[in-house]
Amino acid sequence: MVRGWVYCWEMLVLIRTFSLGICLAITSVHGLDIDQKFPSFETSPDQLRGEKYVEVSEWIQSKSEVAAPEWLDVEQKHSWNPPLNIIDVGLHIESLHRLNHQDQTFGFTGTLWHQWSNKLLGWDGGDLGNPAENWFFNSVDTYDFYEATGEPYQSNGKYSVTLTIDGRLKSNLDYRLYPFDSQQLVVEMELGSDAYEILISAKDAPTVYKNFNRITDYEVQKITTENLVKIHPTDYGVPDYLVGETFANGYVRTTIALKRIYLNSFFDYILPLLTVTALLLVNASRLSTDKGVKLSLPPAALLSIIFIQQFTDQQIPNLSYLTFLDYLYLFAYTLVFVCFFEAAIFRYENDMSASEQRIFTRGRMICKKTMIGIFLLGPPISWFLASN
Repeated sequence: MVRGWVYCWEMLVLIRTFSLGICLAITSVHGLDIDQKFPSFETSPDQLRGEKYVEVSEWIQSKSEVAAPEWLDVEQKHSWNPPLNIIDVGLHIESLHRLNHQDQTFGFTGTLWHQWSNKLLGWDGGDLGNPAENWFFNSVDTYDFYEATGEPYQSNGKYSVTLTIDGRLKSNLDYRLYPFDSQQLVVEMELGSDAYEILISAKDAPTVYKNFNRITDYEVQKITTENLVKIHPTDYGVPDYLVGETFANGYVRTTIALKRIYLNSFFDYILPLLTVTALLLVNASRLSTDKGVKLSLPPAALLSIIFIQQFTDQQIPNLSYLTFLDYLYLFAYTLVFVCFFEAAIFRYENDMSASEQRIFTRGRMICKKTMIGIFLLGPPISWFLASN
């Protein structure tokens, strides 16, 4: 029994050795170089390629020398210029809502309509199907983005189909002048078809319902629409592109410019801070003579400013720059420490000699002027720093 197990073990060792020898022989015959066949790449952030956007006319002009598809007849080939198809699109905005500053997203509900003349045929002559099923938006996630469409129908020599969209879209928001900021909410719409086959064109400005804006602390300033071609940094492995050419598709960008309602921002963010700093000025004036009050008010004001700042910081995401409100807080903190220094001098003024009193009286005067200067010049300086 033992000898049988030993015999089996020896056979396995021989088979393994024989297999390894065959693999080495094949490798030596074909000259397989692992490092050459499977190289490693290291790319710095500056070398990474991103997408770029060009005007539709510029892209069409750049492709004027591209040969026509084989299935076109002689007359069509003679007059052909990419793209094969152009679809007119239009956007109707039903609702703008749920602006989330932390996630930099907003809720959007609308309808996208399509209209084209002839049957949509691709580069190989095949039917491209329903274009409403091939859209991409700047949505946050697919499970929170609803799309509904029907079948294209033909009427008066035109094909038409609509697409209803409802969900959250993402946009890069700018908080440099927060809480008096203006934002731009972008609706990015791109068709997944190759630009050689289909390009899209928004012929008219978007239409809206009367009360479509439900973001109550902002008002809509204007809405702009751009017809562009999005050029991707890759060809996605498609072999029949020209050398150096990458995938491109039709792209329409609608930008909704919002402006913050200043009255709301003033009462919510500026008035509490203004009240605390005004109390500090009163504390340093001749109206305040109680030494205990003069010393206790600056620490209380410091705690109030900290609590106010914690509340306002929860309204916006963590940023790599300072906002207008952040600069106001910096000036408010400086005002607290100057006020505390002025109160400390006043506390011990009666225990000093006449010459010391003159020095400290001058020091208190300098503190008061400094506080007035911070109170008056702090806001415009903060605005200038935040704007630049």
